[in-house]
This record gives sequence, C-alpha cells and structure tokens, in this order.
Amino acid sequence: MCAPSVLISSPEQKRVDTKELAEARKCLQPWLDGVDLISKSKLKDEEVSTYASIISNHIVGKPVMEKGVKNFRHLTSIPVNVGDAWILLVPVCNSESLPTEWKKDMLGVNFLARHYPDVNAILFEPEQNLPRLLRGLVFLHEMRHGTQARFPMNGNNDPNYEFYREVDAYEFEFGILDRLNPTGYRSYLESEVRRVGDDFRKRGVSQPNLNYTLLKQIFPDLIASSKGVGASATVIFIRATFLLYDRSFSPDVAARKKIEMVKGFGSR
Repeated sequence: MCAPSVLISSPEQKRVDTKELAEARKCLQPWLDGVDLISKSKLKDEEVSTYASIISNHIVGKPVMEKGVKNFRHLTSIPVNVGDAWILLVPVCNSESLPTEWKKDMLGVNFLARHYPDVNAILFEPEQNLPRLLRGLVFLHEMRHGTQARFPMNGNNDPNYEFYREVDAYEFEFGILDRLNPTGYRSYLESEVRRVGDDFRKRGVSQPNLNYTLLKQIFPDLIASSKGVGASATVIFIRATFLLYDRSFSPDVAARKKIEMVKGFGSR
C-alpha cells in the first residue's frame, strides 16, 4: 500500500538508545529474511535483485511525533557511497506504544506494510506470526511502490491512479509467486479460480478461503489461528480473482474490475 505524503524524515540522528535499536533490528529481521528467501531462490528476476541490493543498504527508523508532525527518526546512518540506492525501514514492534496519529496509519484488517514515497520509507506492522514467503512478497510489493513513485506510470493524472499503482504492485507480487510456484500452489490456485467463479455466479460475491491445511502447503511455516492465515488466504484470493478476470474478460474490462476490487478490498 502506498501512503499519501503526510510526513517528514529526520536524517539528523539524536542520541540512539542501543536497546531501542536492537529491538528494532530484531523486529525488522523477519521481513529481511522474507526478501532473502525470494532473492536467493531459483527465481531469477532483475527487479527483485535490484530491490534486494537496495534493501541491503537500509536505514533503521522509528515512527515519532515531533512538533505535532508525524516523523520517521533515523536510528542508523545513511550508508556511504550508495547514492540514492537506500531505503528507510521502520518496523513497529508494539503498536500500543505508538502515538495516536501513527495508530491511524495502521488501521484496517489488510494492513501489513506501507510505503511513504516522499521519504523513501516502508512502515511494517508488528505481527510476528507471518510466513516468511508472505513477508517477502509484501516487502517487494512495497518496493514496487517506490519504483512507481520515482518513475510514474502512464495516467498519473487519472483519479484512479492510486488504484492503478496498487493493481500494478499486486501484479508484480503475483508474477513472483507464480514463478516461484511453491508446493501445492498451482493446483490450489486453480481450485480457487473455480470456487471464486462459482461464488460470483451464485451470489455475486466471494471471499478468501481460510483453509489452513491447504495454505500450509504453500506457506510451510504458517501458524494456525494467526493473522498469517487470513493474510495468506487474502493473497491467494486476490491472485485467483485477478486470474479469473484475465480469463473471462477483455484486458480493458479485466483491468477495470481489478481496480474496483482493490478499491473495496485490496489495499494493504
């Protein structure tokens, strides 16, 4: 999900609490591990490799309020000799400790991470029970928003541009997932396409399939009764629905339907 321009970033470091930095690094590491899983897999993707390189030059940040303005405070310095090939990563270890204004940014059942284009930052939610592959997909989805901010897509004056960007980021994410093709993925995806199509014909609506057993084949480290089940099911559901649209409609109609879906459902 790409956030509006609402904040500033403070590269000037104040005295950093080493315990605070260690905790932030600990919360961030599972997200880094997710990208590592994908970038070191059999998948050969130039864009993923570029993102992995940028992520290796990351700065650790913290969400704060300063003079009534939401701000990201840098806990580490910008790496030297990397130009603009760096990213500010802001893990939230405990949402309860956040200022109220920051809590508002994390509302919504689909929130896992959010990109802030003006300050080249990604904010990550504190959920610890997410599968490694899912974390990697979400992280790379947000990195795609960074590319969109730097190189705007066609139609950037269109009222629906925000949703074009979201569909594009999902398509990028799904392209990675399709090519990785984890165990059980292809057969489950096809069964979901049929299920979603049947639901649309019978009821006009569908929803994610929270089948833990089937999802665990694709995401082996998935933990039952965690937010990870819903988030993993949502990824497969959106992928299946997009594929159904591609198979059922012309490219223009399919694109419009994807935008409508994202408007009502798909923002992270």
